[in-house]
Amino acid sequence: MPAVVQPFDGVTSFPQRAYLDTSYLLHLRSFPAEPDRAIYKSSKTFFDNMVRNDVDMCTSILAIQECFYIIIYKTGISEDMRHFKTADGKPFQNIPDFKKQIPKEFKKSFRKHFPKTFLFLQFLHNLGVKILYPKEYITPGMSSKSKRITHYAYGLLNRYELEPMDAFHISVAKCMGMDYIVSNDRGFKQVDNITLFIYK
Repeated sequence: MPAVVQPFDGVTSFPQRAYLDTSYLLHLRSFPAEPDRAIYKSSKTFFDNMVRNDVDMCTSILAIQECFYIIIYKTGISEDMRHFKTADGKPFQNIPDFKKQIPKEFKKSFRKHFPKTFLFLQFLHNLGVKILYPKEYITPGMSSKSKRITHYAYGLLNRYELEPMDAFHISVAKCMGMDYIVSNDRGFKQVDNITLFIYK
């Protein structure tokens, strides 16, 4: 049985706690720059509704790591390296080659985009989003939280066609006692035993 899916504009009953994944956090961050884009506007409206309904909004260090990577590398350095060419005159296709062939420019790009991560953390803090860490579980044969999370994620990957990071998001949320996930990633729809709040 797939997830219980509720579009943002159709949610009438809100949970006490919800897990916010990477895609949703980044769409919230993008709203001020593009307030008329439908998915960003809907994400912000749903956030406001969660605030009005006193939802305890949480995320994890996993989502923060992904956001950092996207901010620094995917939308930062990847864009900058397009202004340079490889030794044989072709556009750079990947960051490792850019870093190896033009290390000074790579470092310059990294230093330019790294401060955005602090601004992002400040943004989350201002929103009231909590960064939680799974607690230890005293369970026979499963005393390590890392082992518990990894085994659950492995089970999800074995059952569904999920991106590995999505499997870990679900596993971390479950280990923190949350079954409600806010995401704009459609891959979550196939997973049972969760309720997914999503743009469409």
